[in-house]
Amino acid sequence: MRDFAKLAPQFWIGTTGRKLHGCPEATVVAAYLISGPQSTMLGLYYLPKIYIAHETGLGMEGASKGLGRAIEAGFCRYDDASEMVFVPEMARFQIAERLEPKDNRCRWIQRAYDALPENPFLGSFYEKYAAAFHLKKSRGATIQTMTTSEAPSKPLRSQEKETEKEIETETETETEKEQEQEHEKREGDPRERETSQPLSPRKAQERQDQKLLHGEIKLYREKHGREPNDTALAVICQKNRIPFEYGRNLLTMDVAR
Repeated sequence: MRDFAKLAPQFWIGTTGRKLHGCPEATVVAAYLISGPQSTMLGLYYLPKIYIAHETGLGMEGASKGLGRAIEAGFCRYDDASEMVFVPEMARFQIAERLEPKDNRCRWIQRAYDALPENPFLGSFYEKYAAAFHLKKSRGATIQTMTTSEAPSKPLRSQEKETEKEIETETETETEKEQEQEHEKREGDPRERETSQPLSPRKAQERQDQKLLHGEIKLYREKHGREPNDTALAVICQKNRIPFEYGRNLLTMDVAR
């Protein structure tokens, strides 16, 4: 869950916002899609309608009515099969209009995009933000990034600082994990160190990711009393910044050696 979300004053008086005025349910749903606990900065995420109904207090009828009106107004798109919602302008407001190629957020956005479960909006997101965020892969396909003249204008510095805080926190956490892993290797059984071959960096990362996924799946079983399906696994992978296909393969691999 994010610590904060940006809900700009323009939301209430902009062209799209005014289109929602005739339907209070739509206004509530739209605000929820931006700031709800399931929302992400990409604006493309897993959101069953029952979550909207429960967490807004609208009930299923009100949530469905509000979501339908928000779709008609062009605020968002929704796919019933995958239960994925896409708010096309959300990443532009939550992250930035455009990032510099060396900005660490570009790498983070690519990873988050790679981890999304299959849904009809992947192509639309990539087409809209590939140039602005310097994305290189459309689910595995490498392309040339658009030129600077084709990209949107530079973002406000205040927007960059808020999002950089999340990136810095993520980087610090990853560094701490790597240091702990290295310490465990040094403090292991001396006889084991003498007889075993050191892991390659790739194998070490796979082992770390596999251990993390197994821990998350164990928590899921305890909470829900069942194994996670592909959709739930995709959410787990996205939460931990692990690409979905890579994570699913890890669960069937033996990376102990």
